[in-house]
Amino acid sequence: MAKTTMAFTDWIDRWNDDEYSLLRHKMQAVQFIGMGIYKYWDKCVCNNEIDLADQPVAETFRNALVSEDVISSERAEEIFALPKDG
Repeated sequence: MAKTTMAFTDWIDRWNDDEYSLLRHKMQAVQFIGMGIYKYWDKCVCNNEIDLADQPVAETFRNALVSEDVISSERAEEIFALPKDG
């Protein structure tokens, strides 16, 4: 079974500085993704773990980032890729 979680800090390292700054700026507008993203984000921060297969939240988050031009589809594939086993 493929691993679906990784340390949140490792996931943040997948972002370049410009992308992450834009993400944090866009997250200030609640309409960007919806209220549920803040709960999801806070759980990731406090547990230092993100579940990249958590449906539908992770997929909704990823799709919103692409549709809001925070990241490209290609970068979303890289940033939201499941962690490699091992």
